[in-house]
Amino acid sequence: MLLELYDAVVGRHWDAVRALLTADFVDHNPDARAALGTNGCEAFIAYFRDGETPLHGAQVEIQRMVADAEYAVQPVTHRRTTRHAVRGARARR
Repeated sequence: MLLELYDAVVGRHWDAVRALLTADFVDHNPDARAALGTNGCEAFIAYFRDGETPLHGAQVEIQRMVADAEYAVQPVTHRRTTRHAVRGARARR
């Protein structure tokens, strides 16, 4: 399910994201919550749809996926392929 969600987000298939997440989905990413001031499936979609995020213009290496009935953890490594600023990230000089 995590890989399916990742593919839906990267592919910008928002109906598929809605099918995978419940309306009361809690995103524990502090950057997403700070940017939107809210939580839930639609807030998660808005975070990735409406602005530049760590996934925008990045090559992502998924290190592993761990999930149980309530939580999912997906440590990743982002490699930037563009040089523009990303919401919630500091630019390197």
